[in-house]
Amino acid sequence: MGIFDIFSTKPAEEAAAARKRGLTQGFGEASKYLTQGADKAAGYYGQAGAGYDPAIERITRGYDAYSDAAGVNGPGGYDRARSNFQTGPGYQFAMDQGLEAAKRASGGVYSGGLLDELTKRGQGYANQEWGNYMQRLSPYLQQLLPGIAGRAGWQGRTGDVYGQQGNTLADLAYRTQTGMGDADASAQLARYNASGNIFGALTGGIGLAGKALGATGGWG
Repeated sequence: MGIFDIFSTKPAEEAAAARKRGLTQGFGEASKYLTQGADKAAGYYGQAGAGYDPAIERITRGYDAYSDAAGVNGPGGYDRARSNFQTGPGYQFAMDQGLEAAKRASGGVYSGGLLDELTKRGQGYANQEWGNYMQRLSPYLQQLLPGIAGRAGWQGRTGDVYGQQGNTLADLAYRTQTGMGDADASAQLARYNASGNIFGALTGGIGLAGKALGATGGWG
């Protein structure tokens, strides 16, 4: 530092500019890595959450089938339920077993009484199998909400990642701007100090000149 540096603000201004460049670069680098980390974490959470989708799709089909069978979806839903039920292996097996049992009991003779018996047995087996059909669908009622909740939980974690990133970036931006403000304040203070030094030098010089003149008898 030279003797005349006390009258110059250049060193302070250069230091302030360097500090602001460093803060700006640091904020940019930190923002980049924070964004990359948040995106990667969110991607992993998204993949984990997507694993629920196939199960939820199957559970939803079972839930809808139960709703159709229970009459919740109206006549159209009931027609779908009956079609699904009658094409199911359990229904056809029960009907075949009932018919075979009736045939054996009658000795294979197709009389009016046999036809009535076959009708009754078919209806009985159908009603029994319908209850079994509803029972097989009932677990889907308990599985749907937990599946959706699990999927939503992973989505919530994704939101938490970006929320934390936002908070961190906001804090970093605040500290960066504060540091840049401090740098500007330091430069302004240097200008004030330099002005004071110049004023002090001038008044000091005038005082010394006055003393010198007084010692030599004044201006004359």
